[in-house]
Amino acid sequence: LGYRACGYKPDLIDYNTYVALRRAFLRSPRGRAALLYGGIVGRLARSEVDLDEIFRGPSDDAFINGICLWDCRSSFAYWDDCLSDQELDLICGVYHIATGQSDVHGEQMATLSWWPRPQTFASSGLNVGWWTPMWEAWYQKRLQQLESGTGILANHSKWKHNLQLERKAPSYIEAIEKCSAQILEILR
Repeated sequence: LGYRACGYKPDLIDYNTYVALRRAFLRSPRGRAALLYGGIVGRLARSEVDLDEIFRGPSDDAFINGICLWDCRSSFAYWDDCLSDQELDLICGVYHIATGQSDVHGEQMATLSWWPRPQTFASSGLNVGWWTPMWEAWYQKRLQQLESGTGILANHSKWKHNLQLERKAPSYIEAIEKCSAQILEILR
């Protein structure tokens, strides 16, 4: 959503402008890639994109802006749409706000957002690999705050703190993925 001057404090008009920009983006062919992304990005996409869109892809742009998965056994390349960092930032409502300080590299910027960015979401103790009823309750509460004008932007540290529940969840998920991979290897 761009760069803002030091002291910028968004209001409900700013939030509604962000929602309109996000809605327009998600209603484009790129909305399908957001659905496939999952997590908070996928949940935000579900508010605008019909789940049937998943079956209408990949888009013609997949060869340019997509991801290629190569199957070594069959020598086939499978292409699908993916999102750029800028598109992910748009979906999550990211602003870069001047801090009023500078260093040898120039003016320092703080990165704040209406919703947690994907990497913060993925590393949180709440991320168990699928959208849970607990996540949905959190999402609805956050949405209510934002729509009423009481929700504020947060940086990575604040999101990380707000999304803590079970610190061991990421290691549990890693262990499950490792065991699942071993089982699949045995079944091959």
